[in-house]
Amino acid sequence: MIRPEPPSARADSEPSKFWPQDHAGKGQILCVGNLVRIEAKKPEPHFGFPHATEDRIAQDPGALVMLKTVTHAELMKETRGSVAVNLNAAFGGGLQRRNNGKAYVEANFEGPSLGAVEVGPKAVHLHTDTNWNGKTQLRVLVNDGANHYDLSAPAAGLRDRWQEIGLEKLRKELTACSTIHLRVGLARAWGDNPCYAQVNGLYMR
Repeated sequence: MIRPEPPSARADSEPSKFWPQDHAGKGQILCVGNLVRIEAKKPEPHFGFPHATEDRIAQDPGALVMLKTVTHAELMKETRGSVAVNLNAAFGGGLQRRNNGKAYVEANFEGPSLGAVEVGPKAVHLHTDTNWNGKTQLRVLVNDGANHYDLSAPAAGLRDRWQEIGLEKLRKELTACSTIHLRVGLARAWGDNPCYAQVNGLYMR
């Protein structure tokens, strides 16, 4: 896996690492399901780990080339090669778990910051809580076969589906599938906080 960053990306500025809206998001070239060719290079040495493992800096936003849009079945086939046996393995053995189920990797750990696991529908439960600024957020309880985790879920597609049909109907959709593919990434460290694991994507087949 890689994390394509815009040419503006700087190690000391988190906002500089976000693509503009006319490049990323639903209906744009950088969208789930699009196969894109990108000319990119590894980040400068001062980009921090673990994210530097997958960070790739685009040479020119105009050099992004849309090749094709894949079907859901094709997407599931292509992503199988990224699946680890469990989340700790996905993050190079650096994943730690708090008593409340939240998981994290210490800043500067030289290992992956992106990973994936596949589990059965009974291993996943969706719930909500209220975050630090009073906003209701979606969370994912997952049993990866080695441990239980409680992860935040900023994944845009999952969040949109939750807001569209509600929590109970979304739970029923999950129980009706055979396999759940979870894409999990690490938030960047801030202040004294480590890099917390979060769900970047949840796909059913």
